[in-house]
Amino acid sequence: MELIETTLGDDLDGDSGMELITARANELIEKHPDKKAMFEGYVTSQQDEYIDIKNNLVCVMLVLKRCGATH
Repeated sequence: MELIETTLGDDLDGDSGMELITARANELIEKHPDKKAMFEGYVTSQQDEYIDIKNNLVCVMLVLKRCGATH
């Protein structure tokens, strides 16, 4: 294979993603108040993941071309 192009990506929008997750968790807490701790724990774990992705990972896309292959 031949490398054609490499692109770094950093377009993960953690803020809007977390807003949606938090809003949905709050809706579920209203419907199921007995599971409040579980939903809040999920929101916290998602916040931790977004922070980890933002600070510790680099997204890369590689565009490859098959060389000399016959089908």
